[in-house]
Amino acid sequence: MDTNEPIDGVRLDKWLKFARFFKQRSLASEAVDGGHVKVNGERAKPSRIVRPGDELLILLGNDYRKVLVKGVAQRSISKAEARELYEMEEKARPEGALGEYIEIIERQERMNRKEQSGNINKKQRRELHKHKYGDR
Repeated sequence: MDTNEPIDGVRLDKWLKFARFFKQRSLASEAVDGGHVKVNGERAKPSRIVRPGDELLILLGNDYRKVLVKGVAQRSISKAEARELYEMEEKARPEGALGEYIEIIERQERMNRKEQSGNINKKQRRELHKHKYGDR
C-alpha cells in the first residue's frame, strides 16, 4: 500500500477514539455495540467504515450529540487536530417517536421540579432513569 494515497475511511470505533469521544477503542466499540452510536440514522457495527460527510448520533451520558464527520485520521492526534475531524450540533435529539418521547419526559421533569422543593433524591433519580431509559 502506497503511503502517499489519500485516506478514504476508517473504522467507526477507531474514529471515535481518534476524535476523542472515548478514551479507549474498547469503550468506543462497546458503545457502538450497545446502540449508543448511529451512522446516518442507522445502527452500525464497530467495523463500519466512516468517511467524511457521514452523520453520527452519539449518546454521551444523558445527552445526544449530532456530529458531521469532516475528516479521518489513521492514528491518535492532538486535541486541537481531533476537533477538526468533526462539526458538532448542540444537544441533538433523535428523530421520530423516540425524540418525541424524550421531549415529553423532559417536560414532565421540569413540571415536577417546579413542584418540588430542592434537588431530587436517589429514589426519585432511579425512578426517572427507569422511565427515561427503560428497565436495564
